[in-house]
Amino acid sequence: MADSPALGQIVILNGAPRSGKSSIAAVIQDTFDGPWMNLGVDAHMSGVMPRRHSPGIYDLEVDTSAMSPAQCAQAIRDRLAAGPPPTAAQRLAAMAEDHV
Repeated sequence: MADSPALGQIVILNGAPRSGKSSIAAVIQDTFDGPWMNLGVDAHMSGVMPRRHSPGIYDLEVDTSAMSPAQCAQAIRDRLAAGPPPTAAQRLAAMAEDHV
């Protein structure tokens, strides 16, 4: 039987305008293995996610005022490799369901 294909990973970069999200995405695309797409989804996510994120609903936080895009990308790489398994998306989805 053929091996099943590896599951992909999704990294959501959230932050204020001009906080470094695109720079971090560029480093990820240039240095991580495999294809990584950068999709600007801010306009599309307005109906899906709460208007304001509650503090702490993230799997990883990086401080772009203290870290370079390369350092932020490395922190993301380390988190993806070492875990623990992500839970933020499920927690945000549960919050959205509670507000319907």
